[in-house]
Amino acid sequence: MPRPRLETDQDKRREEILRAAFDLFVEKGFHGTSMLDIARRARASKETLYSWFGSKEKLLGALVAWRADAIEVADPPAADQDIAPALEAFGRSLLTLLMQPEVIAVYRIIIAEGPRHPALVEAFDQAGRARLRAAFSRLLETAWRNRQLAFDKPIHAGPVDAGPVDAGDVFVGLLRGELQIQVLLGLREPPDADAIAARAAWATRQFMKLFGVKPPE
Repeated sequence: MPRPRLETDQDKRREEILRAAFDLFVEKGFHGTSMLDIARRARASKETLYSWFGSKEKLLGALVAWRADAIEVADPPAADQDIAPALEAFGRSLLTLLMQPEVIAVYRIIIAEGPRHPALVEAFDQAGRARLRAAFSRLLETAWRNRQLAFDKPIHAGPVDAGPVDAGDVFVGLLRGELQIQVLLGLREPPDADAIAARAAWATRQFMKLFGVKPPE
C-alpha cells in the first residue's frame, strides 16, 4: 500500500542523512561541519534538515538515538524465571554497540566538542544514555519487586542504599571496566564477538553474586 511504502522511503532517507552527517563529523569535526555541508553530502535541502532535526546538536542526538535503538532491553522475566539471561543479553548488546567504530567516533566527538557545546552533551545524553538507563532500571526494579534481586530500597536514597539505578551503574561498570577508555584512547582494539560475550557473562555472574537472590532449596 502507498502509505507504508512512503514511510519506509522516508526512514531510508533519514538514515542516509544520518550517515552523511556522521561521515562529515568524523572528517571535519562537529564544529567544522555545517548543516549546509550535511545537506550537500546527503543531497538534501537545508529546509529538510531543519524540519526533521531542528539543529545540528539535535541531529547528532538523533544519530546517537539511531545507534542506541540497536540495544535490546529484554522484557522482565516472570517471577519464577531467572533474571541472569536477560542481564547477560543486555550486556552483550550494550558492549557490542559501544565497541562499534561509529559509536567510538561519536564518543570522541562529544569529548572534543562538549565543553564548547553544552547542548550537544545534553542531546547525546538524552538520546542514548538516559534512554537506556531508564529502560534498564525498569528491568532491575521489576526483578527487585519479584524478589529476584536484592536492593536495600527500590529507589536511590543515598550513598549506602542501592536501588535499581545504582545497581545498573554497578553492572555497566563491571561490563565496561577500563575497556571503553582504552579503546577510546586507541590503546587497544575493540574486542571481537566472542570476547564481548565472555565479558557479558562474567559481568552477569559478578552482578548476581552482589545482588542476586538465591531460590529456596
